[in-house]
Order: sequence, then C-alpha cells, then structure tokens
Amino acid sequence: MPYPLLVDSNIFATLKLLIVDDEWIIANSLSSMEEWDERNIDVVAIAHNGYDAIRYLEAEPISLVISDIRMSDMDELQLLQYIYEEMPNTQVILISGSNGENL
Repeated sequence: MPYPLLVDSNIFATLKLLIVDDEWIIANSLSSMEEWDERNIDVVAIAHNGYDAIRYLEAEPISLVISDIRMSDMDELQLLQYIYEEMPNTQVILISGSNGENL
C-alpha cells in the first residue's frame, strides 16, 4: 500500500493539523511553530478540550492530531479511541506535561 500522504511521486499533500490541549500556552506555542510551514503542515484549528476536538474532526478531514493525553473533560484515552474508531486514517501524537507519576 502506498504511503497515504503521498500525492505524486515528487509532491506531498499538505497535512491538516489539529492541536488539542487544555493549557492555552501549550496549544498556542505548538500552533505558532515556524516548522509547520517548512514541513507542509497547516494548523487548521486548536481545540482546548476533547469535545471541541471531536467537533473539529467531524467538520473537516484532519490528517494529524497532536493531543495532550490528559484533559479535564475527558478520560485520558477517550479522544484517541474516538479517532481510532471513526477516523482510522488520522494520525495521532500524544503529548504530556505530566511528570509521569499519574500516567
């Protein structure tokens, strides 16, 4: 099976990125990284909770989600389970600001 993001042998499709973090400073810092343009990634939205993330995911196709593993409104893996079941082609990167004691 070909690499799913490859459009042509020399041209890569623009990835649509959704950032999910309930800490605004983390979400805003991630969204403003200059490297996104260099890597042909378009930050299409920031969600500050899991339910908002699901609304964005239902509204438009998202290629990549970077999400905090811990959010105040959802169980740690609820969003991941939703994406896995409803949008299996969406790639997910989980991040955590926790020191690891409660993961």
